[in-house]
Amino acid sequence: MKKMTLSAIILGFAISEANSSDILSEISSIKNSNDDTISVSKMEIKISGKAELDAYTSDVYSSEDLQHEYYTTADLNFDVTFNKKWSAFLALEADAAAESATVGYNGAWVKYQPTKIFSVKLGDLTFNEGEFIAYYGYDDSGKFAAGMKGHDIRGMEFTLAGLELGIGFGRGSNDHEKGAYNAHLAYELEYGDQYIRPYVDYKSYQSKNHNELHTGVENNLNLGAFSLRTVYGFHADYLNDEDTTSNAHVILLEPIFEMGWLKIKTSAMYAYLSNGKGSGTEKVIDKYGEPYTVEQNERNEVASEIPEYFFAYVEPQIKLVKFITAGIPVEYHTNSLDSGAKISTVDTGLRLYISPIKNLNVMTTGMFDIPVDEDNKTDDISLYFGLESVFTF
Repeated sequence: MKKMTLSAIILGFAISEANSSDILSEISSIKNSNDDTISVSKMEIKISGKAELDAYTSDVYSSEDLQHEYYTTADLNFDVTFNKKWSAFLALEADAAAESATVGYNGAWVKYQPTKIFSVKLGDLTFNEGEFIAYYGYDDSGKFAAGMKGHDIRGMEFTLAGLELGIGFGRGSNDHEKGAYNAHLAYELEYGDQYIRPYVDYKSYQSKNHNELHTGVENNLNLGAFSLRTVYGFHADYLNDEDTTSNAHVILLEPIFEMGWLKIKTSAMYAYLSNGKGSGTEKVIDKYGEPYTVEQNERNEVASEIPEYFFAYVEPQIKLVKFITAGIPVEYHTNSLDSGAKISTVDTGLRLYISPIKNLNVMTTGMFDIPVDEDNKTDDISLYFGLESVFTF
């Protein structure tokens, strides 16, 4: 009886992506196909990658000597196709806040896909949900997300007609004393150019009380020149201990309007965070990527995923010529996870996007940082410059 119930559930998910006859045909092909065995290998290797070289100044209005800082990232990916059903992937990465970065291993997996709607992966996998896409400052899903920043595991992933199930041991920063394990479930329903994606993620540290739960939903609405992406994320930690448990509700809105030479990008996020009752201190990251120390009883575990409880951003962009676009960003930042803090700023300036040829992009910027709140309104206005160069292959 249980076997029949499970089959019904799987078919229910699949019907949203394909009709029942297609699914039966796909299942039949798994049973009867013997023409693509591992021994009949037709291996192909494709290499792709990306490099980004950034440089930024310190505050040019400061009385101190002008300083600069660098960010360097590089990705090198190898896609291996053995035959129609078997493939593999290897990633190398370099990432450092310096003028040079050391290349290291960043994951690999093997994939078996006998049909269009079903696949199995085995290896090093990453799951993230509800990342920031419109706002450039938080678009690294390995560090920030309204739903869940990247969780790295070594394990397995099964996909079936939009349903994704992954389970494995924590890896890298997602591990804790070699004892964490992670389970992830998501379902993406596409309808035309729209989609809705609910998800749930559970992480255990195999200690009496320490565990984490992420759940939420992402939705994308596309109406020609206008699109709206929304994310709701819920995060709870220390679920079994009412004295230390805390939770967060995060809402992200990203409307975008684009028509001809005009594009308007916007993003706004608000997070309600309950305070945990832990003790001691812990380092978290601010919006500039710098660490600072807070009391644990004044923070929430989601502090490792969002750098402030509220921000709003809008950037009208105008295409000046075919390969040059000018943007004027206006941003409001609370700069804190504490809703009682009074250190908000308004950032504005100019960003020039230059794309002289395909796969090469240069961005140059000058931004004012203007204190506007009670506790910082007497601070001086700051001015920063930056240059980013990115190429892909």
